[in-house]
Amino acid sequence: MRFLGTPMAIPWLLFNAWIAISAVLGFYPKDSFSQMVPFELRLQILPLLICAVATTSKSVRTVLAVAAVGVIPVLGLAATVGRLQAREGGRFGIPETSLSNPNDLAFHLLWGSMLLLTFLLRKGTLGRILAAIAIPASVWFILKTASRANFLTLFAVVAIGFVIAAPSIRILLLITVPIGLGVTLLLLPKSTLE
Repeated sequence: MRFLGTPMAIPWLLFNAWIAISAVLGFYPKDSFSQMVPFELRLQILPLLICAVATTSKSVRTVLAVAAVGVIPVLGLAATVGRLQAREGGRFGIPETSLSNPNDLAFHLLWGSMLLLTFLLRKGTLGRILAAIAIPASVWFILKTASRANFLTLFAVVAIGFVIAAPSIRILLLITVPIGLGVTLLLLPKSTLE
């Protein structure tokens, strides 16, 4: 229950109260409520669990590293069983999973790849190799999902990274981002570009 003593507790409680009120008073109260309960039980419990486990700086880094490595199986699924889905408007997803929604898949990959950035900065050689392979693969699949919101978020992350990065990293970004963008635009399916 340490989370309830943090500065994020009140906005989090207000957000969850808003979700509950919206579910009960919305246009479809029965359907909304049945959607809200699993959402609350699966996702909104996470701050309480993380605060219970991550009690030191080292344990926080461990939790973030485990979350970052969690993108690897998703990339494996995207590469092996992911496909363009007719029921999703021809957008890329992983069918028969909770990531069949292209926006959900893109967000998961974006979040995981941002956590993998720490591997490039602080982990050993294996962590850097893992991140150097997984981050471009994540970007590739994010673009294949044709998720506009995640594409804009990716663009914003790169722009902010450019602003706050050290000069040597800026030069690297100035070289790699245009090359990567050019190659990606050439190889992406036409449905993504429409």
